[in-house]
Amino acid sequence: MAKPSGAPRKAKKSYGLFSVWVALGVLVGAILIIMLLPDNRMVPEPLSPLSLPSDFKYQQVLRDEELRESIMRKTLTPEEEAEKAEGWKKNEFNQFISDRLSLKRRNYDTRDVACLSEKYLPVSVLPSASVIIIFHNEARSTLLRTVWNVLERSPASLIHEVLLIDDGSTLEHLGQPLEDEVYSIPKTKLLRMPQRSGLIRAKVFGAERATGEVLLFLDSHCECVDGWLEPLLDRIKRNRTTIPMPVIDAIDQYDWELRTAHTQKGVFSWTEHFYWTDLTPKQVRERYSPTQPVASPAMAGGIFAIDRNYFFEMGTYDEGLDTWGGENIEM
Repeated sequence: MAKPSGAPRKAKKSYGLFSVWVALGVLVGAILIIMLLPDNRMVPEPLSPLSLPSDFKYQQVLRDEELRESIMRKTLTPEEEAEKAEGWKKNEFNQFISDRLSLKRRNYDTRDVACLSEKYLPVSVLPSASVIIIFHNEARSTLLRTVWNVLERSPASLIHEVLLIDDGSTLEHLGQPLEDEVYSIPKTKLLRMPQRSGLIRAKVFGAERATGEVLLFLDSHCECVDGWLEPLLDRIKRNRTTIPMPVIDAIDQYDWELRTAHTQKGVFSWTEHFYWTDLTPKQVRERYSPTQPVASPAMAGGIFAIDRNYFFEMGTYDEGLDTWGGENIEM
């Protein structure tokens, strides 16, 4: 009688083990399916409306251009002529007109039309950027216009912070008045070097205090166009050792008009002087699109993005470098 009564219990145990193995098999299968399915978060998508042209933006351009042209047409008084001459002496550009333009002025969209349909990784997966701007005795209008352009022309989630690094400025407007203005600008901090140290050491100073995933260096007299940031961060997200640089248009130093640039590469001579040069015919033929990036032997030292950890893994800049120019090749 003991034998028959024990048989059912043994069958239940076997059935329980079989159920466990089935459950484990289903779980492993589900995990494998999930692993094989594409990650929808990493599927490239079009630029958001923030980074695309619109009629409203175009009307802004027209208003800002009318203001710029009206200033250029104006007959200056002796006092204004003196102010203009003083601005040229301090900055070697027409500060007189810059000071009268909006800090949030909008330029014509100079992007190649192919850029408008280009797809990038979603903003939600792109790394955040610490924008680092080094300045020394910069004009107020150009410095603050750089900051406001960064904030107004970028998806908010991608700007971790804007760090203004003052390398020993001595002009009054860059003292307490600048601190008061920066206090009210979102995500923006003003940091001062203990003493005048030069551009390279100031960049390292800023990088050491930045906390974003990407370091993005800008000159202190830049104006950003729509859609400027996503392509740079997209390249770094795909390959953290990439150091992307944008095509850099020029702002005319005399009349403050935007001059459209074309894609070039940075090179250097045997005397280690950096300069820009056109793509070779072979490089032009091999590009399947005007939006395709081009490898460059040297870089624009003033405007580029780099993964923060990679910047320090490379050893940062050589802090023995003085002034500017050598960083184009050293990095």
